[in-house]
Amino acid sequence: MIKRTVQYQDIHAVSEIVSAASQCKADVMLVGKTGKVNGKSFLGVVSLGVNKEFEVQIDTDNENEVKDFIALLKEYAPAEKSMDKRAVCEICSPLSGKLSLLAEAGDEIFSKELLGNGIAIYPEEDKIYSPVDGRIFFIFPSRNAVGIQTKNGIEMMLHVGTDEIQRNEGKAFTLNVKEGQDVKCGELLLTFDKEGLREQGYDTVTFLLFINQKTEQLHILRGGKVRQGEKIMEIFS
Repeated sequence: MIKRTVQYQDIHAVSEIVSAASQCKADVMLVGKTGKVNGKSFLGVVSLGVNKEFEVQIDTDNENEVKDFIALLKEYAPAEKSMDKRAVCEICSPLSGKLSLLAEAGDEIFSKELLGNGIAIYPEEDKIYSPVDGRIFFIFPSRNAVGIQTKNGIEMMLHVGTDEIQRNEGKAFTLNVKEGQDVKCGELLLTFDKEGLREQGYDTVTFLLFINQKTEQLHILRGGKVRQGEKIMEIFS
């Protein structure tokens, strides 16, 4: 059996590791403090959490057979901890639902990160709350998107629906904030007619995008089902 230690810091890394493991003929398991999961299962690997050290167990002794996978795992070998790197912002979930990668959202503008890096959440409710303390610095005329800037200059956008939802002209949305307003984490930003939009054929997937942050600074802490108000991401300086 071949064993390697890895440490991945976001869901993008999980996707890459699981994709590579799925190409292996040998069985792959990931072992962490909370359990052991199939390394070819995206949901299984995500359930272990992120930003922790895990042991990858490959059920073969032939390194040449899995050389490409081993080469990828080297990229995720735990690095020496830096005392200079620190979290500058904690992000809470703006709503309850299923957290997914942008690549799975089905809209090129978002999946290709043309508007910024971030996540998608498929909502279980019709209310959007602020994920941070900050100030509202823009609101779309269609009322389905709100921009928030934190005190340390991090800019993010909450956008309900894919690009085609603009055709609704904001009729399904009610704002609870205005531009220039200071907001606290967990404060209600807007509500929307989730069922009405779906009946009209609109996708209500909600995007949380970071407009001025580099990908490597954003650490996604978990995937799958999330609850409004729980910590789901950290941004590091």
